[in-house]
Amino acid sequence: MIRKKAIAVVLSAGLLCCLPESRAAVDTRREAELKYKTTSQAAGELYMQRRPSVENLIPEITLGLTEGFDSNVNLDPSKKSDSYIEESLDARYTYPIKDDSLDVKFGFDIVNSTYYNITDASLFDGSAYVNLEGKMPNDLTFIGGYAFNTVWYPNDENGTYISNEVSGGYKHYITSRVYQKAMYRFSLKNYIDKKRRLGNAEFSSERRADLRQVLEHEVAVYIFENVKLKITNQFLVNDSNDQYFDYYDYSQYKFGPSMTVSLMDKLYNISSFSLVHREYAGRRASGKNSRQKDDLYIASTSLLYDITKVISVYATYSYRENRSTETLDKYSSSIFATGLYYSF
Repeated sequence: MIRKKAIAVVLSAGLLCCLPESRAAVDTRREAELKYKTTSQAAGELYMQRRPSVENLIPEITLGLTEGFDSNVNLDPSKKSDSYIEESLDARYTYPIKDDSLDVKFGFDIVNSTYYNITDASLFDGSAYVNLEGKMPNDLTFIGGYAFNTVWYPNDENGTYISNEVSGGYKHYITSRVYQKAMYRFSLKNYIDKKRRLGNAEFSSERRADLRQVLEHEVAVYIFENVKLKITNQFLVNDSNDQYFDYYDYSQYKFGPSMTVSLMDKLYNISSFSLVHREYAGRRASGKNSRQKDDLYIASTSLLYDITKVISVYATYSYRENRSTETLDKYSSSIFATGLYYSF
């Protein structure tokens, strides 16, 4: 039964002369985490969340190894391609505080992604979290948590940052086959080396920092015991202390349906589509007296097969296309990846 397995998957030309780096480099880092999470991370979430709960308070630990091909590493019109290898470690632990009504969940995950030739895109992503979940009557669960995240670019220090996030929300089973979940997240992202710019384009001694607020709602329906349909709506606001044309300030709306299917006893598929609409507060499109607006389309599909109870293999494909009022930010990209997971 798919519900018991709990399958789910959890993204102006005048200005260029004043920027310390290319727009391509900026956008690569801006989308890097979302890009790899669309592919191998999506398959990883499918694997971890479809597994039955581990009894006797034993931590769940999973190792992953991925080999992939990225058709547009820099996410720009040049479409430079490269292959990459990715290693991951995921650990989760649930501690019941009060009977079955209050749980504390701990976890951390580490992802190391290495490109063979375009090494500036290589990254190390480490995160840890603690969540408190309180179960209430009528199948209602309240959730509160804290998460720490660091993304390190070993060959491009300007993109390295540390993020702290607090969150709160709820999950409610409306019926035995329908649930909804709503979450609010507030985070502070501090860049390690990147300096913020003043309104006159000069760099200050202070480091860049971004405040981000996210409001997300999802509703899911289980169909025919082996199919899960989910629709996600997300609204995001990013507010940076970089003052030059409010270059990194934007609001964003994301709509994304997905479908997870248990094709047979050991074979699973998840397919998803997302539309991300982003409007910048002050960034201007080249040659235009208007703010930049982007529409990012993402489609992905993954197959996962259980070889044994502890070893699974997967293959995934993801396509993304960004349609922007800024010519330099228009691009398309495909990622193919295969890998395996081992749990103990």
